[in-house]
Amino acid sequence: MGTPRAFQAEEILAREGEDHASFWLILGGWVRLTAIADNGTVAFLHLQGPGDLIGELDGRLNTSTATAAQRVSARRIHRSVLLQFLQQHPDATLSLAEAMVDMLRQANRRRLDTVAYPATVRIARILVELAETYGTEGQEIRPPLSQRDLASLAGVTLPTVEKALRLLRETGVVARGYRSVSINNMPALHDLAGYWSD
Repeated sequence: MGTPRAFQAEEILAREGEDHASFWLILGGWVRLTAIADNGTVAFLHLQGPGDLIGELDGRLNTSTATAAQRVSARRIHRSVLLQFLQQHPDATLSLAEAMVDMLRQANRRRLDTVAYPATVRIARILVELAETYGTEGQEIRPPLSQRDLASLAGVTLPTVEKALRLLRETGVVARGYRSVSINNMPALHDLAGYWSD
């Protein structure tokens, strides 16, 4: 179903404010979703990966820009074809609804964290979330993320992220590479994030 297409890193799949009658089904690679605030600030909203759909089910203008974080393979599916497929496959509709609910819960949790926790705790919580959602068995966060991306996700400034990551690296909690983070000590990161076990 759909037409295959490959995207290079930083190539745009869909642009905020534009009208697309199609969806992108991600087959491989990672896509960043961003949006621009009224004051011009670009906010990193979410990561989409294999199996995720990018598009607006209600047919309205795109609410975010989708940019390939690395080489991405995808299939372009026309909205009418997707809607017909969902009508014929209730299980797929349920899975899509569950994914949308998960994204809403994640957004609500981050909004609460912004008002409830200091910057360092928010950064730790974002790293835990990323590792548990996108991490490998070795706790390497697979999607390529810059420090600016982490700052936007945590709602903090770039210098704050740089300082926090430097401290986490010096204490052996994380290891940093080019656009990559690996968690070396998840229990310690959980403690910093305020996730205490009984």
